[in-house]
Amino acid sequence: MRGRVGVARIVMPGGCGAGDARRGRSDRFGSVRSGGEAVYGGPVPLRGLVMDLGGVLTDGPEVLELVRRARAAGCPTALVSDAHAVSDELAALFDVLVLGPALGVRKPDPEVFRRTAGLLGLGVDECVVVDDLAVNVRGAREAGAVVVHHVDPERTVDEVEVLLGLT
Repeated sequence: MRGRVGVARIVMPGGCGAGDARRGRSDRFGSVRSGGEAVYGGPVPLRGLVMDLGGVLTDGPEVLELVRRARAAGCPTALVSDAHAVSDELAALFDVLVLGPALGVRKPDPEVFRRTAGLLGLGVDECVVVDDLAVNVRGAREAGAVVVHHVDPERTVDEVEVLLGLT
């Protein structure tokens, strides 16, 4: 069942961030009962990862590994970049590629983040967007996403792990 703001109860299936739920731990969204049943009264759980290429994925292998781990945990992943092409190896890390003006809008327009989330089958409020440029961070935030302003790989990995429950 997809989470929505105002929903009183969400049963978390396996997947992105479900490890804490299976262990009966509490998370930032509310109390989690043993067996994976979560009771929410607040924000929508974060389930998708939207990454920038230049300045983020090019900043070290630990950021690429973060994408691999998120996808392995069941998080839908997207790459949003002004680049017109990426390597097959990089493309294989993502469920969705949004390159250049493919959606008719480009960063920092908030609509590119909304449309990308839709391609992932998620609401933008269910996505973590990672970008290194403040203007793109503002656009993603305006769209309704949770954002991580990439400054260095270690900090980005730490923040995304917490937000998506990958730790």
